[in-house]
Amino acid sequence: MANILGGIAVSHTPTIGFAVDHHKQQDPAWAPIFQSFEPLQRWLEEKKPDALVYIFNDHVTAFFFDHYSTFTLGIDSQYDVADEGGGPRCLRRSRATRRSQGTLAPA
Repeated sequence: MANILGGIAVSHTPTIGFAVDHHKQQDPAWAPIFQSFEPLQRWLEEKKPDALVYIFNDHVTAFFFDHYSTFTLGIDSQYDVADEGGGPRCLRRSRATRRSQGTLAPA
């Protein structure tokens, strides 16, 4: 049986990703934001979870307002990083496993 280790929530903006892309983590304007993530990183390194479940806003990258679901479960073997206004980012695709395959009704 699985154990839920905790929940992590963070206020965010796509500009944080742009700051990473331009190596601004030590910039005086950005450093406090990145330093605030350090305890979370240490906690994850200590707990070593087997899986992470992401719950996030689509930011209108896959669904527009005429079909913007309250809740959507995406199931695929991997996901590309969405372009949130700064062009495609050179990031590794996130991998997903189909553990819920048998629990979902066919579309």
